Amino acid sequence: MKYLASLTLLLSVCLLCVSLDHGSLDAGADADLEIEQQCRLPDKASDALTAPEDSCQAPGNESFIVSDMKMNRDFIKQSKALIDAEETVEMKDLVSSLKVNEKKKVKLELPRERTSQLSTEDLYSSYLKSTLMVGKPYLCQRCDRLHVSIASGFLLTNTGVFVTSHHVIAAKKNVRYQTMVVMNGEGKMWPVKSVLGGSKANDFVFVQLEGKKGDFTPIPIKGTMKTGERIRTLTNPTGHYFSLSEGIVTRQYKHRGGGHWFNIDADYCKGSSGGAIFDKFGNVLGIVSSTNSVYYTVEKGIQKNLQMVFKNVTSSANFLKFIGKRRQPI
Repeated sequence: MKYLASLTLLLSVCLLCVSLDHGSLDAGADADLEIEQQCRLPDKASDALTAPEDSCQAPGNESFIVSDMKMNRDFIKQSKALIDAEETVEMKDLVSSLKVNEKKKVKLELPRERTSQLSTEDLYSSYLKSTLMVGKPYLCQRCDRLHVSIASGFLLTNTGVFVTSHHVIAAKKNVRYQTMVVMNGEGKMWPVKSVLGGSKANDFVFVQLEGKKGDFTPIPIKGTMKTGERIRTLTNPTGHYFSLSEGIVTRQYKHRGGGHWFNIDADYCKGSSGGAIFDKFGNVLGIVSSTNSVYYTVEKGIQKNLQMVFKNVTSSANFLKFIGKRRQPI
């Protein structure tokens, strides 16, 4: 009986650890909204670094088949190569540059808004090279394995400036080293060079990548939308990289930070932070920020009977105000 009681207690503790590890995307949260790999010893049967090779069909094919395991493995492998070559900037320095450049205006050349409709199928195949896995590789204090947390973002200029959520630019505590790199749907990776500016209140940042002008294919942005219009999202929810979802703009509202925000009913979750919301033409209307879950009852601090989830998006209008912009032909 003592053995069974001990086993029951051990299982309860394990289940509690699992439940606490997954976190929440519910709003208000400036905590990590990205997925994280666990600190464990490599296992040939299950470790992403030693798993059998899978192949992804190249973007532009009739069907692009994602191998999350291969993308995860490639992300870690390329990140390690950049870190070993000393081509990355430490995360704490990126955080410091954001503090210095917070709310500063930036001069950027943006592609012109699209005016011809872009089908959902064509949007997916065309924008894989411009949609980003925004990763924060780090070395913990317990092992020599490279860990990574993944969020979302998209290329804004052909000079390598991309947009993601402000809360993504955060340094992890108690690590030996942490940096930031991105990888697009074609498997090309770039290290982050600097943070040019952003707004905590409206949850966006402009980030500069290291690379040549011809390396980057930007996506056009638009600062207005209509409630009820159809939208598409392309994000990286909880390890399901480059996931497409559709829905509508359910309402527009004034955010407590003073900006223009809106709600959508397309699916997203942890890891989607910073991901783009597109109109029917393929222009970016805003980026994923957070969710608010509404429960019918709260008993002894426990929320019960989930009724509705509000999905909060910061509008492109918020970051257009920070750009001394010049439009270029798409």
